[in-house]
Amino acid sequence: MLAESGRSTSAARTRLELSDQTFEAAEALLLELGLIRPTTAGDTFVAVHPETALAQLLALEQQAIRERLTLNEELSETMAILGSNLLALQSRTESDAQLNLLIGEDSIAAALHGAAIKAQNEILSMHPGSPLPQRMLQESMERNQTALNRGVTMRAIHLNSMASLPHGRAHLAALKDAGCEVRLASVLPFRMILVDNALAYMSASPRDGQMTALEARGPDICQLLRGTFQHCWVHGTVPPDATAAPTGAVDTPGEVELDERETAVIKLLANGSKDDSIARALGISPRTLRRMTTSIMEKLDAESRFEAGVKAAALQLVDVPGAHQENVHNVR
Repeated sequence: MLAESGRSTSAARTRLELSDQTFEAAEALLLELGLIRPTTAGDTFVAVHPETALAQLLALEQQAIRERLTLNEELSETMAILGSNLLALQSRTESDAQLNLLIGEDSIAAALHGAAIKAQNEILSMHPGSPLPQRMLQESMERNQTALNRGVTMRAIHLNSMASLPHGRAHLAALKDAGCEVRLASVLPFRMILVDNALAYMSASPRDGQMTALEARGPDICQLLRGTFQHCWVHGTVPPDATAAPTGAVDTPGEVELDERETAVIKLLANGSKDDSIARALGISPRTLRRMTTSIMEKLDAESRFEAGVKAAALQLVDVPGAHQENVHNVR
């Protein structure tokens, strides 16, 4: 039709010897592509130059893309609003705390993975006890990165013992590089992850040799956990360099020099904490705690724990939490 001006589609069918079925399919395709268009009379078609048809196709496709992008943006905004309020709405509908015991590493990992996906605003975490194995830290970092990539803010508190292991220092560095705020503490009450102030996970006692965790929902319990975290955060220290090996000691008033863990032991002893809970909070064994206690008593020239506590109070080691924090280096 382009080569022979004025030739109709019917004439082209005869010239090309097309069957009715082939001709109808070709005519429909040419119309769809804009390569032919009806005449004003509506009983025949005229050919359109391919360059013109291509320009029309591009314009139509660009319009379709713009419409799809607009629809995607609207859907994304809607999903973001729903996601950011999902946990909060669920929490508000539950007047009482909802507790669920998770048993086994796989079950806990699946729940934490889901929490990282659900998080929209903030994740707070505390990590007492011995540093987790490198494999578990890597899995934790992958979950953290999922949330951080979506703009979720994240704050984490680790024990100072974390900085005593190469893979621990590497994990702290990775957290800081990813945008997570990190602080170190001598003592932490329990392991906890709090998501959007509506969903929490806390460590629990093992069962049948398996790891366990408590999953908690409800505004009251989550607010209490947030307050606990905030207290530990305020009294934590900002690691100057998460990749640096910890060195140094704490200079205390008088002529007594205690490192940070020894100062923490004194404070916990003064609060009436038992040996098992102190060892667990510091991430050390009871045997190590006994050795540290003996060393503390020798440094304070005390013959009993009670006397050590009295002398520590006189040296202002147990009266004001965090009073000597500005002198604390990462000691392990």
